[in-house]
Amino acid sequence: MICTQKTDNNKIRGYAHMMSQEIPDYLLSQLSQFVSTQTGLFFPEKKWPEFKRAIKNSALDLGFEDPISYIHSLLSCSYTQKQLNILIGHLTVGETFFFRDKNLFQVLKDHILPRLIRSRHEKGKNISVWSAGCCTGEEPYSIAMLIDEIIPEIQDWKISLAASDINEMFLQKAKNGLYSSWSFRNVPMSIIEKYFQKPDNNNFKISDHLKKMVQFNQLNLVDKQYPLVLSNNQDIIFCCNVLMYFTPLMRTQVIQRLINSLAEGGWLIVSPVEAAFVQEPDLKVVQFSGSILFQKELPGKENPSTIPSFFSTPLTSVYAEKGTNREPNSQSLKQDIYQEALTLYKKGFYGESIQKLSSLLSSSQNDNEIFLLKAEAMALLGKNFANLGKLDEARKWSEQAIYNEKLNPAYYYLLANICQEQGHIRESIKFHKQSLYLDPEFVLAHFALGNLFMQEDRRRESKKYLHNALSLLTSINPKDVLPYSDGVTVEGFIKIIKLMINEDWDV
Repeated sequence: MICTQKTDNNKIRGYAHMMSQEIPDYLLSQLSQFVSTQTGLFFPEKKWPEFKRAIKNSALDLGFEDPISYIHSLLSCSYTQKQLNILIGHLTVGETFFFRDKNLFQVLKDHILPRLIRSRHEKGKNISVWSAGCCTGEEPYSIAMLIDEIIPEIQDWKISLAASDINEMFLQKAKNGLYSSWSFRNVPMSIIEKYFQKPDNNNFKISDHLKKMVQFNQLNLVDKQYPLVLSNNQDIIFCCNVLMYFTPLMRTQVIQRLINSLAEGGWLIVSPVEAAFVQEPDLKVVQFSGSILFQKELPGKENPSTIPSFFSTPLTSVYAEKGTNREPNSQSLKQDIYQEALTLYKKGFYGESIQKLSSLLSSSQNDNEIFLLKAEAMALLGKNFANLGKLDEARKWSEQAIYNEKLNPAYYYLLANICQEQGHIRESIKFHKQSLYLDPEFVLAHFALGNLFMQEDRRRESKKYLHNALSLLTSINPKDVLPYSDGVTVEGFIKIIKLMINEDWDV
């Protein structure tokens, strides 16, 4: 025990010493240029604070006595690939989770994949998808689950699902397929039970069947040539939350290489905040409810898989003759019904929204039809009933949403607010804390707990949660609307909290 304590103290002293050392600006500039050339990752001067932290942590991991000697090692071209990989590991962000963009995956399920499956059903039975910038694997495994869900005779198909990332540590985690509950915020329980085992209380392990569907490779997207397995005839390429890290020139070059890797009529998918980066004449913008996708067009040719006709021309299911009752055209209406209900809710037409949602849930013959929207539809029903003052109904539907997605913090937040309206303060506090257990940075849960504890005259606890909320808010654009706040901006919440904690600070 004594030896362990000394070792821990030595580590702490070493970390403190490393973090306290200054790095000259000229070296940061040189290393920033080196990193950009080698990896495409762009760290301008405004990002130097996080750049410094990554350098110092990398130097510490590799046993260097100071960050400057580590930088000189990299710049002198005497570095090893391991040294560069460690730095990349600290420079890239591994924050992701399964089915991260529900709208996008519902679009894939209802529109893109059914049409692709139909076009390939009689010729080839093959689909190629590439997750470029796959991080720790949640995205490609989500795609694999989706494909497995909607192709009943999947064993007769050749599914090529490639996943790549520059970060070797991320790839190792992805290959291991072991995830904590934090990765399951958007996953229905039926999917968790089908595709995961639970080796212990804290982790979930991906099934061997699903793991075999995905091939992981380390790849730098700024490389001029991609391996053949990734560079030809991809039906769908995901490149989400990657382009934002590149310089404008590098970004344009990467987008063009991705286009070259797409099959005719293939789809490029980027995150919503990156959509403005994609302005290529070879790509057609196709907008769905809540999502924007890009489809590859060849000059003078009509894409056989183009989507607009999908809404005007009825499609006969490729599975109908097999008795599977799968009708892509009817399924595609499910998301539109949900979006209509959401629009009605936002306009205050709660009764009409309830009718739409009730119709959506009752008309779905099985969970698979709306497996990504089911819990969300239930939660929206809860919100509608709450706004009508029907709190028992509101609670019932919010509890149903949690039953279907036990790891979604937003649903616990909704239930906590309903309990508060019912006067069940202890339950409200319990559910807010549950939402924070799942998402420690859930600002509104911190704010709500601060407010509840203030009402109970528990000032010390109240200030703790309010300060937590304020600290989280200061890192967000003041003009942004805070999620789940019904339109209140970050700036507005900051003003409210500062009044509540009685601090006379400037906003």
